[in-house]
Order: sequence, then structure tokens, then C-alpha cells
Amino acid sequence: MTIDASGHAAARTAGDGDAGPRDPRVPAATDCVVRDLLERGARAHPERSFARFSSDAPDWSYGVLRAEVLRTANALQRLGVQQDDRVLVWLGTGRLAIRCWLGLNYLGAICVPLNPAYRG
Repeated sequence: MTIDASGHAAARTAGDGDAGPRDPRVPAATDCVVRDLLERGARAHPERSFARFSSDAPDWSYGVLRAEVLRTANALQRLGVQQDDRVLVWLGTGRLAIRCWLGLNYLGAICVPLNPAYRG
């Protein structure tokens, strides 16, 4: 999958556009796929706060979040991460972990978090 400058993916996840009856108990992909939710939120209200961090760090608006996620997804893609890849992520909690998780989801990759506090 390639992401263009506007953040649109050139390829979609498997199953998009499949014909056949849809189970009414299963939400549409546009209602549960992270990439679609992020794009819709950023388009509808780019200035609205998405996340608040400590008092010394600025909030992330949906527009800022989208830009950060696209930057992260593009960097991961340049490193060779592709849809359906499993990527081990060893980060603490916070902004970077959120960016990484959302960037991987944006690509259709799977985040495999490792707890940095684990000492076992």
C-alpha cells in the first residue's frame, strides 16, 4: 500500500468491496477501521481536541494527529512495513506510542506492543 501526499491509500485492506450479503451485526469498515475514522475526524473537525497530555505539552487536535500519523506511517513504510506485517513495538506510554500504534494501523500493519516495564 502506498500513501499519497493527501494521505489517501492506493490500496485498501482485503475484503473492501467484496460483494455479497452483509451481516447487520458487523459494522461497516468505515465505522471501525482506524484509518477511516481518523480521516473522517480530521476532515469534520480538524481543530477539535483528540488527546490531552500533561500541562506542559500541547493537546493533539484531529488535524495535528492526522499529520503526525501520516508522517509516522510514511516513515514506517520507508522502512519496509507493509499491510499485515506484525511489528514489535517497545515503547513506554505516551505520544510516541500512540503515534506508532496509529501509524501502524493506518498502514494495515499489526502493532505487537512489548511492555518496557517487564523485567521477568
